[in-house]
Amino acid sequence: MKKYKLVILYIILFAAIADTRAHSIRIFAAKKGDNISGYVYSPGGIRIKNAVLTVYKDGKAAGEIKTGLNGEFTYKSANGSNYKFVYNRDGHMIEYSVNSPAAKKTAQVSVPLKENDERIFEIKEQLDRIENTMRFRDIIGAIGYIFGLAGLLILIKKKK
Repeated sequence: MKKYKLVILYIILFAAIADTRAHSIRIFAAKKGDNISGYVYSPGGIRIKNAVLTVYKDGKAAGEIKTGLNGEFTYKSANGSNYKFVYNRDGHMIEYSVNSPAAKKTAQVSVPLKENDERIFEIKEQLDRIENTMRFRDIIGAIGYIFGLAGLLILIKKKK
């Protein structure tokens, strides 16, 4: 009977971990030229279409925007402001902040600013994609975590 309880515990823990990962939603956004561009997605790269985001500019609500059919959005930004994009629907709550720095006055700029923004956007997007990718080591780590908890439970029961 104890073996069945342990198997049921493993199944419940594994289902809880898998369910949490499957239902998470993320936002990616970065300054791109005079706009802030981004998209809403779930891990695995599935874009969320028609998602409604609340936009906050310097801490105050500035309106709402809706993602397109491919989950992308664009918002006109002002230099020197901080923006926060918040998705709060269907039991999901996620926010993503973007700083739109004030324009700097420099005489030596070898690459046009808009081209710099494009490169930074691509690099941030790649880093975000890498950070939110489930790897084999993550799966092995989760399994190890479950076995570790089960081992602690067995140790506690044996001491009693």
